[in-house]
Amino acid sequence: MTSREINFASSDGYPLAGELVLPDGAPPFVCAVLQQGSVLCDRDGQGPRTGFQSTLYRRLARIFAERGIATFRYDKRQFDWPAPKPLTYTLTDRVNDLTAACNAMKSQPEVDPVRLAIVGHSEGGIVAQLAAMGVKPARIAVLASPAVSLLETMSWRVRRNRMAKTVARRQSGIVQQQGVDELIHYVESGHDFTPDEFEEFKAKQSSKSAIQGWESWPWIKEHHRTRITETTAKLPCPSLFIHGDHDNTVSIENLERYRKAAAGVERNDIICETMVDLGHFLEDTTRKAFTVSETLVDRVARWVTNGQ
Repeated sequence: MTSREINFASSDGYPLAGELVLPDGAPPFVCAVLQQGSVLCDRDGQGPRTGFQSTLYRRLARIFAERGIATFRYDKRQFDWPAPKPLTYTLTDRVNDLTAACNAMKSQPEVDPVRLAIVGHSEGGIVAQLAAMGVKPARIAVLASPAVSLLETMSWRVRRNRMAKTVARRQSGIVQQQGVDELIHYVESGHDFTPDEFEEFKAKQSSKSAIQGWESWPWIKEHHRTRITETTAKLPCPSLFIHGDHDNTVSIENLERYRKAAAGVERNDIICETMVDLGHFLEDTTRKAFTVSETLVDRVARWVTNGQ
């Protein structure tokens, strides 16, 4: 396994950087571009702005390489902006950045551009679908992804906390509900924040926050307007949707919404599967220590390689 740094630019000229990880063997390789979940993070999954700790995507790159698949993962725009510097990116920026990453991979000599795939996790599954409309990859895999708005997903998570067994978690859910309700009110009333004002708003929320960092205001507003299942029905390539039965972050009910979207247009090339003992962060929930699910990786590897 080898790797190298690649610098590229998004459609607006914003500079981005990532790592292409190549398996042993003779190129050209199948390549999966990895799109992270909603935390404002680097290529590995670390969120320096909020202190979020993860190496999920670095682990995935290594595990896919062991299965003969190249991967490219990149740092999100503004990931290294320290708080309280105002965040300004949009959902469209995320889509454009992923599109640029895919285009950069198509020009790499070790990558087979005809077999380029996108693997999106959580919010990354939404971004992957939107980007696929322009990129037209060979196929995509959408993992543990919401099929509803960001705010609906937050509300579901808060309701779970409010119904928890422990008093502390129930009390936390009540406080978080206040924060979610306030945010929904601002979005649906058409209220607008400047980037600086939204940073001040977030700072006042404290324990009311039901999402890591709440990211940027333009990003939240655009997510709320997006009806991703409308895109699902129009996807230009075979697509695999997987959701774990132990996901406590995004409801598994979202998988049924994707299934209905595909069935409504008689798309037999959109496959929706439930995976047993899989958590939101793609972990094997039967293991005490965090371990990426081998069952999941094997399934996605087969899909991006040959569509089976």
